[in-house]
Amino acid sequence: MMNKKYGSILLIAGTAIGAVTLALPISMSELGFFGTIILYSICWLFMYWSGLILCEVCLTQPSGTSFVTLAEQTMGHYGRQLSWCSYGLLLITLLMAYFNGLSTLINFNNIFFDQNIVGTSLVALMVWLILVMGTEFIDALNRLMIYVLSIVILIMLLMLSVRMQWSNWLVAPINFHEMAYLLPLVVTGFGFQVVIPSIRGYLDKEKSSMSHVILVGSLLPLGLYVVWTTGLLTGLDHAEVFEIINHQDDALALNVLLHDIMNKALVNTFVFAAIVSSLLGVSLSLADFLSDAFKQQLNWKISGLTVFVPWLFVNLIPAAFVEILRFGGLFVAVLNIFIPCVMLLILRKNNKIKTVMAPNNTIVGIVLIFSLIVMITEFVY
Repeated sequence: MMNKKYGSILLIAGTAIGAVTLALPISMSELGFFGTIILYSICWLFMYWSGLILCEVCLTQPSGTSFVTLAEQTMGHYGRQLSWCSYGLLLITLLMAYFNGLSTLINFNNIFFDQNIVGTSLVALMVWLILVMGTEFIDALNRLMIYVLSIVILIMLLMLSVRMQWSNWLVAPINFHEMAYLLPLVVTGFGFQVVIPSIRGYLDKEKSSMSHVILVGSLLPLGLYVVWTTGLLTGLDHAEVFEIINHQDDALALNVLLHDIMNKALVNTFVFAAIVSSLLGVSLSLADFLSDAFKQQLNWKISGLTVFVPWLFVNLIPAAFVEILRFGGLFVAVLNIFIPCVMLLILRKNNKIKTVMAPNNTIVGIVLIFSLIVMITEFVY
C-alpha cells in the first residue's frame, strides 16, 4: 500500500509539473523574483485547498465515481452539463498542448518528417499504446518520467550554475499587471486535481492518506518551480532571455537556446520527460472520463477515442504551446476550483459529508472567489 501511496504522490506531482516546466521560467522573466515567489505561493495554496475540497467530495461516493457523476449527484442536470463540457475541454486542451510540444520536439530534431501531423500522429499512437497497458503501467512509467525529469533538471541546474550571475530580475519591482496576466498559466501549473478521482479509486483501502498525498504531491511542484525558474533566469544572460521573450513560442525558443549551451541529448530528455510526465496523468483522466460517459471499462476503443479528439483539434487549430496552456487556465478555474467548491458547499449544507478533508466554508468561499478572478483575468488580459 505504501507503494501505491508513493505512486499517487508522484502522479499528482507529475500531472502538475511536467510540460508547464517549459513555459513558466521565461514567462516569469518580467515579473521579478519576489513577484514570482508570491504568484507561485498564492496559486499553490488555492490549488492545494481545491485539491482537498475535491477529495472531500470524492469520499462521499463509492470508489470509481467520475467527476461528472459527482457533479450530477450534487448539482443536478446542469451541474453534469457544466462539468462535462469544462472537464472534457480542459483535458483536450492540455493534451493538445502536450501533443504540440512533443511533435515540436520530433520535428526540431528532424526525426522522420518535419510535418506537424506526422509528429502528432506518432505521439497519439504512443499514448494509445500506453493507455491500453493499464493504470499500473502508467503509474510505473510516470514514476520513471518524474525520476528522469528530476535528475535532468538537477544536472541542468548544475551546468547553469557556472553561468549564474547577478540579475536585475532578482530585485525587480513586482509587476501586478504581469502577475494578473500570468495567473491562468501558473494555475494550470498546479492543476493536478483532474487525477484525484482516479487516485481515490487507486487508494480505495487507504483513503485516509489522501490528504497527505495531496499535500506532498502539490508541494513538489512548488519547490521545483521556484528552484528551476531562479536557476534558469540567473543562468542565462539578459540577451539570451530577451531572445526567448521575443520568440513566437517560448517553449521552442527555450529548447533551441538550451541546445546551444548544453548537451543536445540532455535537453531532448528534459523536454520529453517534462511533457510525458504531464501527458500520462491527463490522458488517464480523459480515458476514465470517457469510460464513465460511455459506461465501459477502459479498453482499446476508449483509449483510441482519448487520443483521437486532441489529435484532431491540434491539427485543425495549430497554436503556440504556451498560449494553449494559458487558455487551459480558464477550464482549470471552472473545473478544478469552481465546481468542486459548489459541490462541497451543497454536500455540507445537506449533511452528506462522510470524511472532513477541506477547510471551513469561509475558506471554501474564498477559493470559489479566486476561481472567478482567474476566469476574469483570462478574458481581460
